[in-house]
Amino acid sequence: GSDNSDAGVLMLGESNTGILNNIEIDNCEISKSTGGNPSYLLTSYSSSGSVSNCSITNSLLIDAGRQYISLYTNSTDWEISDNNFYQTNSFNPPSSFTFSFIRIVSGAYYIISDNYFGGQDIYGGGNPFTINSANAKAHLISFHSNITGDCYI
Repeated sequence: GSDNSDAGVLMLGESNTGILNNIEIDNCEISKSTGGNPSYLLTSYSSSGSVSNCSITNSLLIDAGRQYISLYTNSTDWEISDNNFYQTNSFNPPSSFTFSFIRIVSGAYYIISDNYFGGQDIYGGGNPFTINSANAKAHLISFHSNITGDCYI
């Protein structure tokens, strides 16, 4: 783990290359290590892929530049389905904090379906997902203006 803004648990491809295709991530847990605060749990510059049947948890989102999943330049044609996004403990971010569970910066043809967001366990179980900040905002899915083509949620 790290507090570096470019650090993460799983990074696919390199900035502006898009050379990885048809990445499949299935039936796994993606989580931070015991130390540090990664910027993301999964980020991709890859051309296409899927994330399904995974528990995506405990990123310790401490500033607005951190997300659970980030799809950047050259990412397109991704499916994110049947996953659980949660945080096992509440956390205290800085004020005026905004984050996204899924952030999509560019590309097209995304399918996002049948995911669970929140709680402190799979399927939204346990206590509520809690951010201890009066000015905090949470986006389940954040689409940026560079998105082209059809996206299905």
